[in-house]
Amino acid sequence: MGLLYHYTSFKTLFEIVKPDRINWLARYYKYFSKKDYEWIRNEAQPIVQEICKENSWWFDPDFQMYRPYIISFCTSPNSKYMWKYFGNEGHGINLVVNEDVLRNEATLLSKVPALIVPCEYIKTRWTKKGLKETIMNIANSVSLQECQDDDRLLYATMGLLKEHYWKQKEIRYVTIEQKIAEVNYNDGDIIVIPYEVPEKQFNKFVDFPKELLNGIILGKETSQQDFYKARNYLISCGYSPDIIKKQK
Repeated sequence: MGLLYHYTSFKTLFEIVKPDRINWLARYYKYFSKKDYEWIRNEAQPIVQEICKENSWWFDPDFQMYRPYIISFCTSPNSKYMWKYFGNEGHGINLVVNEDVLRNEATLLSKVPALIVPCEYIKTRWTKKGLKETIMNIANSVSLQECQDDDRLLYATMGLLKEHYWKQKEIRYVTIEQKIAEVNYNDGDIIVIPYEVPEKQFNKFVDFPKELLNGIILGKETSQQDFYKARNYLISCGYSPDIIKKQK
């Protein structure tokens, strides 16, 4: 069984872990800095088209780039960087996730299609060659093999980040905004308006089975009271108290 990690504030435990499910917050890509996915989204379509042409893969030139909602996990179990910037400088928690359960939930065949996208990091002064190679590396990961060739490349771009993010050692659970346009009628004329996700809908909750949660690690700066509060809450949700530990 593989494990992934999510560093966050202490209070988030009570928002995510519920008695009957795990209720995780996914954020729309525009919520993040433009240095995140948005920069490559603006560059990717012609590069993906070029890769498809080179490999004789299908590509729809009229296709719009995907608009993802993202849940981020870390592959490092005890990252000083992640504790500092995401774990409230040790006052927060690290949610330990069963990667096998997460991968079982990540399928294009579900009601809410989703995929796991591994992340790779590229130099700020990137070259087209380097960009293409990195996209292909991500596209060739096991996680993306159920996709068609052009889809695989488009999903792969969601895991391409600039090098100053490398300490986050990120892997992403990605769902897609499926609404593309709104159709209105005006005196018999059909008016198609591209759909823009309103800012108030940049947050979306995704439900997972309880088995997703493998453990809780409290940060060094949390108190004994925090420990008992978290443990008692987990017990009330049906979890074993053994799954909670404090960072050493």
